[in-house]
Amino acid sequence: SKENLELFFKQWLFTPGQPILDGYWQYNSQRKILKIDIQQMQDSVFKFPLQIAIKGKQQVMLKTIDCNSKNILDSIPINFEPISIDLDPNIELLFDGNIKEKK
Repeated sequence: SKENLELFFKQWLFTPGQPILDGYWQYNSQRKILKIDIQQMQDSVFKFPLQIAIKGKQQVMLKTIDCNSKNILDSIPINFEPISIDLDPNIELLFDGNIKEKK
């Protein structure tokens, strides 16, 4: 692949544990912005792309968030009101986590 895989092997093979994610989301209907706040709860910081599925009444939007620090903040413009958010909807990563709506 000619890609540097040093970080991949270091964090997924030689670092104990796995990512533990805890987060919340909040939708601003006036600005049509979805705010995502995810915390990595384990000791080591893992760096990886995290796909999320934003589900509305009739639509689903996939978005990839770069997880590269203990606290991940993202604002996503969307034109529908989300009902739920799923972390890693295609089950591609090894992690434990949840995300809930902040009321």
